[in-house]
Amino acid sequence: MDFSYTEEQQDLVDLARRIFTERVTPEVLTALEAKVAADGEQRFDRDLWTELAKANLLGVGLHSYGFMDSAVFWLSAFCIIMLLFAGLGSIPIGYWRSFATTERDDSRQTRSPLTTPPPRKRNLSKKLANPA
Repeated sequence: MDFSYTEEQQDLVDLARRIFTERVTPEVLTALEAKVAADGEQRFDRDLWTELAKANLLGVGLHSYGFMDSAVFWLSAFCIIMLLFAGLGSIPIGYWRSFATTERDDSRQTRSPLTTPPPRKRNLSKKLANPA
């Protein structure tokens, strides 16, 4: 098995080496460490990251793992699902079956069964026996 770099990979190694030797000097590292010590926050060199992004070195290894091929599918699926949820959320609440009420069931739907007592049963047979 041959583990040597291809010509393209060697070009990427050379480009990264050139950028890092030009941008990451002991003076830059000392200044960055001084900022971290002064502020107590994690710092990074924006110029270095900008240069790496311009050289397109930030996502170099993703193609070899097949990430870019499957990323389009998963990103599309995610967007479609989010659009479906947004569409469902825009439907007025009256159209949802669980919230739809009729006049007959309106009182039962608005009361909580835990906080309100059940309705009393009327004993009509006693009232019919004693009309007075």
